[in-house]
Parts: sequence; C-alpha cells; structure tokens
Amino acid sequence: MSQAVFPDVAESRMVLAANFRKYGNGPDFWDAYQRLLDATVLGSEFKAEVANHLALLAQEMGVLKTAQLL
Repeated sequence: MSQAVFPDVAESRMVLAANFRKYGNGPDFWDAYQRLLDATVLGSEFKAEVANHLALLAQEMGVLKTAQLL
C-alpha cells in the first residue's frame, strides 16, 4: 500500500497511538478509530484498502490480536 495513494493514512499511526494512550482499548478508542476511518475514506475510491491499512496499524500497535480485513 503506497503512502502516496493514501496521504491521510500517513498520519493515522500517530492518531491511533495517541488515542490508544489516552483511552486504552475501550469504547472511546474505537469511537476515535471509527471517526478516523470515516474521515480517511471519505471520497476515496480505495475504501477497503484504507480500512485494511488502519486495521493492520491497530494490530501492529497491539490494540487487537488479529485484524479482520475486508
């Protein structure tokens, strides 16, 4: 997945990490995750790819054991 294709995703790791530090793995984290996902895929023709990328970022950070990909 190219960062050039998904420029907003380049900052996603920082946003996810900050929310994970702030909220842990609770509902507030997942609300923030959903808002980030919604903002990132808005108008994108690569919705599934972006969603998969964010899920894999969450997995890499240890938020969840196994990401479910689209």
